[in-house]
Amino acid sequence: MSSSELSLAGALSRAFAVVYGLIADGLREDGFRDHSPAQGVNVLRNLGEEPRSVGRLASMTGVSKQAISRQVAGLERAGYVRTEPDPADGRGRLVHLTDRGREEREVAQERVARLRERLERELGPDETETFLRGLEVIIGWGDREKAAKPDRGT
Repeated sequence: MSSSELSLAGALSRAFAVVYGLIADGLREDGFRDHSPAQGVNVLRNLGEEPRSVGRLASMTGVSKQAISRQVAGLERAGYVRTEPDPADGRGRLVHLTDRGREEREVAQERVARLRERLERELGPDETETFLRGLEVIIGWGDREKAAKPDRGT
């Protein structure tokens, strides 16, 4: 199928599915088989050294608090995160990465770096930068749309 035959939405959707699958397959090969790719994308990728609340993770990902809570619970059982009460919100929980979670995230980042290297080999560095800039523009559309809408308590 040529690029002119693909719709923008279809191409982006298919590209995401391929990249998502390559990273997930690689993580399974590297021994991270005890969580779903969605848990990695929604939770592990969005945690840094500072803990985040479940509500903040939900807001960052556009996924409901209930779904994020379920994902966090599974990751906690598997040893990737730990939670504690949020002192700023009596009902909330703060989510922290564990050493296992940091390790998985580092391996995922290495996998992503390999995909970028592969893209640069096939497109060249200049075209890769142009492609990534195009994705940033599209992401910016979503950020501006989200900023223009009132917060619905996510």
